[in-house]
Amino acid sequence: MVEKHEGSVDKAQVALNSWGGENLTAEAYNCFRDKGEALFWHKAIWRNYIPPRCSITLWLALQNRLKTVDRLQGVPKLYAICNTCDESLEHLYFKCVETSKTWREIKKWLRLKELMSTIPSAIKHLSKKNKGSKIYNKAKLLSLVVMVNHLWFARNKLIFEKEPREECGV
Repeated sequence: MVEKHEGSVDKAQVALNSWGGENLTAEAYNCFRDKGEALFWHKAIWRNYIPPRCSITLWLALQNRLKTVDRLQGVPKLYAICNTCDESLEHLYFKCVETSKTWREIKKWLRLKELMSTIPSAIKHLSKKNKGSKIYNKAKLLSLVVMVNHLWFARNKLIFEKEPREECGV
């Protein structure tokens, strides 16, 4: 097994000989575990100034685990907020005529010019540290996280509680 992982018997022997002492189990685990890809967004969403509820909603969106209509079977495909397109994460957060109005206002308020068409690209742009105020940098990221959470819960009110769009805050 070590040989297969390291590529040759010699490399495997060197790896085995380098393990020792008190951390043998940890070293073996780190050698064989799948390292996976580095996530650029994990540090951006798990911050002490971001409400956990918002972080969890954003985390689910990044994992493509929010239960949008395109992921459900036997449910009408029209999107609850605009009733014009099939519902998907991209449409909900970036392509919908109704929600894009809110994004335009947020971008205007924060003086942002970047084009953001997906949640990961938005996190990349908004988590970049700019010269200037720490509060401004936090406000940029917080605007995305809170907006994702707000739109998700407003959408759910429209669908499940049948509340009028104006009362949902969309």
